[in-house]
Amino acid sequence: MTPQGARPELIDQRIPVDQLLQGNTVETLSNRVYEFQYQIVDAEREQATPNLSTGRANQLTKIIAGAREELQKATDAYNKLKAQSDELDAAAKTDATPAAKAKAAALHSPPIPIEMSFNVYRTTKGRIGEPVYAELLVTNPRTGTEYQEIFPIREYYTIKRSIPSSRIVGSAGNLKIEIRCLSSTQYLGMAQSDLFLLSSSGDFGTNFMKGLFGVWLQAMVLTAIGVFAGTFLSWPVALLTTIFFFIAGQVAFTFLLDFTRQSLVGGGPFESLIRLLTHDNQMSDLNPTIAVVTAKTFDSIVMPVMSRLVYVVPNFAALDVSNIVADGFAVSWLLLASNLLLAIAYALPFSIAGYFILKNREVAA
Repeated sequence: MTPQGARPELIDQRIPVDQLLQGNTVETLSNRVYEFQYQIVDAEREQATPNLSTGRANQLTKIIAGAREELQKATDAYNKLKAQSDELDAAAKTDATPAAKAKAAALHSPPIPIEMSFNVYRTTKGRIGEPVYAELLVTNPRTGTEYQEIFPIREYYTIKRSIPSSRIVGSAGNLKIEIRCLSSTQYLGMAQSDLFLLSSSGDFGTNFMKGLFGVWLQAMVLTAIGVFAGTFLSWPVALLTTIFFFIAGQVAFTFLLDFTRQSLVGGGPFESLIRLLTHDNQMSDLNPTIAVVTAKTFDSIVMPVMSRLVYVVPNFAALDVSNIVADGFAVSWLLLASNLLLAIAYALPFSIAGYFILKNREVAA
């Protein structure tokens, strides 16, 4: 539930069309034609808006002229390659040899792999030995093209299908994928990461080592905190301090972020305590009694202080990429580099503080 007044976080899940369409193919050139057409339409729509500045109007005129020139080049290249592809497709029908088929297929982008996994919720036994069937419907909302397929479900296995690359041409990254259970009295369960388009297959060993590197970054930060605490605390207290930092950074970091964004449902800790004692729900407004006003005053003092803890407590959850590896997704090098800088930014201050504290202590001979 989104708190009142807070803006919901939108997730950009547009597909990278350029990564899925390969090389100088018919589908790639056709998608380029659509892109220039969309660019011209968007520029003309903005050009028609009232109160447009002269500088922006001149800029849009240049954009439209350049896009039309590129559109003509892309259209000519597409028509030329499409004619060549039609000739090879017709020749492959008469000459069914593998060489002829391969030559015709070289001018097209390969089908796009789509992988998914389901849980089947059975309300009845169904027919013994008969699988549960599902329907895959892929719709391109920009061009209106569709692809439909019926396939059997295998539980606890990754189901691999493919969709024609022509279905994403002109989609501008927008693609609607629907899965519907066809078997009566049966239901399919799916999480967000259970269906995805596969742009390329990476190396498992490399990805596994990236996951271990994320664990090592956590250990590095935790070691720096432990050494820092051990320079001025006894070992039991230093151990408890290190455990506190780990739990706060692994579990409570999201809660601390809510403090910084002032987006906690039900107010701050003191206001929430009053709601708990009076059995009021989190969405209703409290009557401005003395206790409520006092609680809100304390919250206004405490919450800015607690929100600063987000800059002290390390975000261990962000350094952990093991879930990405476990779900079968590739960990990007850019994410590892950002996590490395984040880990250094956390470990370095603790290490420097521990160095100066230990340096100024009396060390027994």
